[in-house]
Amino acid sequence: MNYFISPTLGVPPVLVTTLRELDFRIMLLQQGERNPIKSKVGLGLDFIRDSWYLFRQRRALQQAGVIVVNSYVALSVLLLHRLGLIRYRKLIYFGFFLHAPRYFPLFRMLFRMLLTEQDMIQVFSQHELMLYQQKLGLKKSRLVYAPLPYQPEKKPVATPLTGRLPKAYFFAGGYTNRDYAALIQAFAHRTEQLVICGSSLNHDLPAGKTYANITVFRDLPRKAFKELVAHAQACLLPVKDDTGAAGQSFVLEAMAFQKVVIATQTHVLTELIDQNQTGFLLADMRIELPLLLRQLQTGEFDLVQMGREAHNKLIRDYSDEAFAHALAQVIRPCLEKQTYQKQ
Repeated sequence: MNYFISPTLGVPPVLVTTLRELDFRIMLLQQGERNPIKSKVGLGLDFIRDSWYLFRQRRALQQAGVIVVNSYVALSVLLLHRLGLIRYRKLIYFGFFLHAPRYFPLFRMLFRMLLTEQDMIQVFSQHELMLYQQKLGLKKSRLVYAPLPYQPEKKPVATPLTGRLPKAYFFAGGYTNRDYAALIQAFAHRTEQLVICGSSLNHDLPAGKTYANITVFRDLPRKAFKELVAHAQACLLPVKDDTGAAGQSFVLEAMAFQKVVIATQTHVLTELIDQNQTGFLLADMRIELPLLLRQLQTGEFDLVQMGREAHNKLIRDYSDEAFAHALAQVIRPCLEKQTYQKQ
């Protein structure tokens, strides 16, 4: 029996559909969805709880075929396998990424201890294929790529924010790996309106209103966040570190609403954004963003047409169909009969 193991069903629906078509059994560690934005303590408690659940389910995994596992739960599965408590032919760690470079040494050690020859790691960008070879010491044959899928959104519904937003504004949102301090500095003495939606864990966001043209929200519901994207002039993505994770989901959501994204230039975002065609990539937000805003004021770029191009790129490269095709190419060879791994 082949299994897909995930903390919740909060994963791309096309992933579950594709795996079910390939005869995978779905094993959820918790019904419903979890808040993806948590403190380190909260994440640690989730890890312990999920590891205990897997330990209790170990008999069902004694003769597993291929296991596709989502999120940090992969580390629990790898550990139980190393301890000889579960057995499988092959494991695919789905959607692995690292936000901060300081964790590279830790994961290099963990993977050296836990990975076996048949284990694979799937990533959402071409850049990560080389990055994790260099930083984590992983073999090229262990790493596979499939695009991050995004289902185009329907028209957003009205929320309590409706009618409270500026008539025209730029929007920046998200939690991890964001450099909001640089963004606020770039807008500090300008007339354009900036709306930010972050988390209470974004410590570089001011607690009160510091500038008349900058509005800050924290921990808004999903529908309200979507409304902020849908009605923005353009979306902004200031990134701290050029690592494996760089706000890809935020970019894809903006593209779904035909919005241009102005982002910090990173290797991953270079794959998503075509410079001056579907968006803008800036080396330094503090210096370059005010200059770009002046260009946008004069109409040098057609944001509407660029937004259409961004949407076309989303449909072409990051649709459910593109993802399902890439994932099937990764998994089908793994389903061929193999001998069980030795711990």
